[in-house]
Amino acid sequence: MSITKTIPLLLLFLVYQNANAQQSAEEQTIFVNLAHQQLIEKLAINEGKDTAELTARINAEQTAKRGLSRLTAERQEAERLVRLRLVAEQAARAKLDSVRLAGPQNTKGIERGLGNLENKVMERAASEHSLNYLVTQEQAAKEGVKNKSFDRETKEREVAQRRQKRIQQKADLERLRENWQKKPSEESLAELTEQITIVATEAGVKARINWITTPTPGAVIIYQTKRARERGDKPGSLNNPSETTEEIPIGRYFIWSERNGKITSDKERIFYISEKADKITIVEDR
Repeated sequence: MSITKTIPLLLLFLVYQNANAQQSAEEQTIFVNLAHQQLIEKLAINEGKDTAELTARINAEQTAKRGLSRLTAERQEAERLVRLRLVAEQAARAKLDSVRLAGPQNTKGIERGLGNLENKVMERAASEHSLNYLVTQEQAAKEGVKNKSFDRETKEREVAQRRQKRIQQKADLERLRENWQKKPSEESLAELTEQITIVATEAGVKARINWITTPTPGAVIIYQTKRARERGDKPGSLNNPSETTEEIPIGRYFIWSERNGKITSDKERIFYISEKADKITIVEDR
C-alpha cells in the first residue's frame, strides 16, 4: 500500500478513535453528574426520614410524660381524698363513742351513729381502692416513660451516627468528583464510581433494569465493579436468568453473561447504571 493511501486511512482511524474517546468521556460526565445528583437527593430524603422518626420518638416520649403527669396529679388528689375520708371516719367513730357514753338507752342515736360510721368506712375504703388503682397506673406510666425515653435516646444515637456518615459520604463524593474533574483518568474514575456504588448500596439508590441477552434469553447475568475485580471479590449476579427485570445499585460495572459456568459475552464491557437506565442488552458473541 502506498504512503499516500496509508496516511488518509491513519487519519480516519485517529478521527474515529478520538470520537469514541470523546463519546466515552461525555458518557462518563453525564453518568457522574446524574449519579451525584441522585445520591445527594436520596441522602436528603433519608435525612428527612430520620428526622421524622426521631420527632415521632420525641413526641411519643412527651405524650407519655404528659400521661404520667396527669396520673400523678390524680394519685395526689386521691391521696388527699383518702385523708379527708379517714378524718370523716374518725369523726363518725368519735361521735358514736360519745353517744354510747351518754347512755345505752339512746338506741336511736346509736343506730344513726353506726349507720353513719358504716357509710364513712365504705367511702374511705372506696377511696383507698381508687388510690391503689391509680398508684398501679402511675407505676405503669413511669415504666412507659422510661421505655419511651430509652427509645428516643436510642434513635438519637442512631440518627446522629447516620447523619455523621452521610456528611462523610457527601464529602467523599465531592472530593472524589472534584479530583476526577481536575485529573480525569481511569484510576480517579474508578475511585469515584466505587464510592458512588458504595453510597448507593447503603442509601438504597437502585435502578430497575430490564435485562436482556441476545440472540436468546436464559443466560445468567454477572456484574462487578472495577475495584471489586481488583480485590478479587466474588461478582454479583441477578436472581433470575434473562429476560428479567431486577434492581441493582447505581454504578459503573463490568457486566457479562454466562451459561453453565461459561462466559458468553465480553467480560470487559463496562456499563453505566443510573436510576434513569431502564434496559441493558448483553450480546452473547462467545
